[in-house]
Amino acid sequence: MQKGIHNIKKITRHFPTSSGVYKMISEQNEILYIGKAKNLYKRVNSYTNPNKLNNRLKKMISLICKVEFITTEDERKALLLEASLIKEIKPK
Repeated sequence: MQKGIHNIKKITRHFPTSSGVYKMISEQNEILYIGKAKNLYKRVNSYTNPNKLNNRLKKMISLICKVEFITTEDERKALLLEASLIKEIKPK
C-alpha cells in the first residue's frame, strides 16, 4: 500500500484545486475507480491517509500506479461526467 500512497502523493503535487473527475489506474492500465471532486487536489490527496480508509480502499490504493483527472466548470458538471464515465468504462 505504501507504493500506492507514494504514487498518489507524487502525482497530486500537480493536481488543480478546481472541480473535476479523477481516474485511479493500475500498472496494467486498468481503471480501478472513477470519482468526482469539488477540489481535485484535496480529494485525491485524502487517499494518502490510510487510517481513515476501509479495507477495500486500502487494497485499491495498493494497486494504483497513476491518477488522471479531467477538470470541469463546476461540481454539477463533474457529477454528470463521473456518471457518464462510470457507465461507459464500468470500473471494478
